[in-house]
Order: sequence, then structure tokens, then C-alpha cells
Amino acid sequence: MGTGSKIKAILKEQKKTIKQLSQESGVSLNTLYSITKRDSAAVTAPVLEKVAQALQVPVFSLLPEKQATEALIGIDNLTKYFENEYNNPESEHYHSETFRNKFSRDTLLHTALEEAIQDISFDQMDKAQELADQVYVDAMEGLPDRYIKKIIDNAFRFLNRRGKIEAMLRILELEENHRFHIDSSTNDDEYEDDKEEFEKE
Repeated sequence: MGTGSKIKAILKEQKKTIKQLSQESGVSLNTLYSITKRDSAAVTAPVLEKVAQALQVPVFSLLPEKQATEALIGIDNLTKYFENEYNNPESEHYHSETFRNKFSRDTLLHTALEEAIQDISFDQMDKAQELADQVYVDAMEGLPDRYIKKIIDNAFRFLNRRGKIEAMLRILELEENHRFHIDSSTNDDEYEDDKEEFEKE
């Protein structure tokens, strides 16, 4: 569940509207609509902190589970490091106020929150690319193998020597991946035709 979905679930539980949340948090309606509809696409740390405060929930409870868990583990590790260094008489950071401010719980929480939100945007970009790739593959699914081969041949002709070698290596990589092997249980006449054409060349 993404941040937008979590906010909607809490609003439903608290019997509040997005308009009420906007008034209580000071975050604009447009921003909140964007977050809840796109499921966290427009989240920033300051906005999320205001929303969490208005909903009276821990800010990390609004993050997707993966980002929240990783961020909190990171904070725990840094806190342990701080305590060891700050309380160790042999450390250069022993009872250092500068060091204590740098590793204060609030500072660590804010830094971890910003990094977690950045991870959300990266995840969304990856998912969007995967979806776009899948749509493209699905659209190509009905094309005959001969047509696909013709497109590949035409594209290959426009590549320089380095590009042709890269293309060859990538095709060999695909060939080694069993996910892309032909299903031997089906009689693919089209493939057999292409195979005969290839062997003639």
C-alpha cells in the first residue's frame, strides 16, 4: 500500500474528508488530491510531516512498508553508532555537542524520511517503465515473427560497428535466458519458416 492509499485509509477510519485534512494540515487541496490519486507521486518530507501531524499518526506510518522499514532500521543503526561514539572516552566525538546535534533523533528522522521519499519516487519510475514495457510487448504480441525479424534487420543496418556488437551480445544474453525460449510443446510454423529462411542466408 502506497502513501496515498494509506492517507485515504486513515481518513476513512477517522471519518474525515480530504478538504478537512487540507484545512487542518495547511497542505493545499490540489497537493492532497495529487498524493491520494497518484498514490504518493507528489509527496515531499515537509508535506508528509504536516499530514501526519494533522492525522495524529507517526510520519513513517504513512510510507510504504518497504521504505518505512528500511528507514527505521537505518535510524536504529545510526543511533547505536552515535551512542557508542558519544559515550566512548577514547572517541574524538566523546560528549561532542556538534556530534550530538548531527545525530539527534529529530535530525535522523528527517534525513531518513527524505531518503525514503526519494526511494518511493525511484520505485514509481521503475514500475512505470515496467508497465510501459509490458504494454509495448503486449501490443507486439500478435505480430508475425517475419515482421519482427524485418524490423530488427532494418534497425541493425543503421548501427555502427560498436552498436552491432552490443546488439549481438544482448541477443545472446536473451538466448541464454530460459524465460525467452520457444515452447517446444507448441508447433510454431511461423518460427520454422523463419528458421528455414535464416539457414538459407
